[in-house]
Amino acid sequence: MHLLYARFFAKVLFDAGLVPFSEPFVRLRNQGSMISPVDGARMSKSRGNVVTPDEVVDNAGADALRVGVMFIGPFEQDVTWDPEAVTGASRFVRRLHALVARTAALEPRRENPSDGEALTARMHQAVKTAGGVVLRVAGQVAAVETGTFGA
Repeated sequence: MHLLYARFFAKVLFDAGLVPFSEPFVRLRNQGSMISPVDGARMSKSRGNVVTPDEVVDNAGADALRVGVMFIGPFEQDVTWDPEAVTGASRFVRRLHALVARTAALEPRRENPSDGEALTARMHQAVKTAGGVVLRVAGQVAAVETGTFGA
């Protein structure tokens, strides 16, 4: 339903000349479902097999929950909930927070304002390279799983 509303409002804004695009999404990507570790079925409040986020947030924190859910598996596939994912994510978030705190304490000075632009360009190149690697690996995994590797 949200996709329908988003498309409607994008088309209205386009017709009014307020945005340069008529379609808000390049392609549709459906997300997978979270599978309950209790009974192996899709999590559902009506079945009573959900893991409430409040318990996880109290134990590990909201950022760790978000990171754990984002990296528990491929976006479009069904995944089984694993509390260990949040444990690892919690360690990662703590280390990241410590790194940011140490870096912020250094207060780096920029001698040349264009240094920030060069850093941004290098960051964009690194993201592009990493994205290409992920796509190649995903294609290789799919080829191995379907038995078409090297064919």
